[in-house]
Amino acid sequence: MVDIGNAINRKTNQVNNLLSDSYSFGPTIARSIEGELDLPRFYFDGAAEWPFSRELQKAVEALEATELWRAENVLRAHLDLPPQVNPIGNRKAA
Repeated sequence: MVDIGNAINRKTNQVNNLLSDSYSFGPTIARSIEGELDLPRFYFDGAAEWPFSRELQKAVEALEATELWRAENVLRAHLDLPPQVNPIGNRKAA
């Protein structure tokens, strides 16, 4: 419990309360813990933040690494952000 408490900046007794079946915590604590653990917003609500349709989310989740990289860079270009480096590299077929 001490490790969890340290990770989310909470005391051990607070962690015990949060993990108790008889205790429910509100959105302020949930957003705080999500931030401390680098989780998506609304993770504890069962609806991690995804600003697009569920159909698009499923399609993106099915992409392989290079396809995902390409899709991200299209969106980054649209938003005037610098491109990400290809995680696979520029391998050429032998």
